[in-house]
Amino acid sequence: MGLDVGFFHGGEEVFGFQGHYDFFYHFIIKSEDAAYEDYDDFYVNSETLDHVHQRILQEIKLNNMSDKDILTEVPDNFWELDASDFALDKGETSWKELLCYYPAIIRLLQNAVRENGPLVCGYSC
Repeated sequence: MGLDVGFFHGGEEVFGFQGHYDFFYHFIIKSEDAAYEDYDDFYVNSETLDHVHQRILQEIKLNNMSDKDILTEVPDNFWELDASDFALDKGETSWKELLCYYPAIIRLLQNAVRENGPLVCGYSC
């Protein structure tokens, strides 16, 4: 069983992924408000996304990546990547390879929050 994550608004999934534990970690350490009593789901607002974005930009810089390495849209092959290990660089796809996708995901979620308000992040491990 792996990590399944979904970002929802009004019961509809805005975006979801499997694995990507290290990316998800940046969300969960910033989560403050539980969305539902007796559940681990939490709200994701613009402040959460700004925090995650800054952390990912720091990681990009630490990995000596440039703007040309960063994707602006999430490509179809994102869902084919093996990002299933808890530790950095332990899955088939390295942390550095995965970093180029995350700014596009954050941008997509930021747009959804701007348009509709906070999202609910639901996850299971």
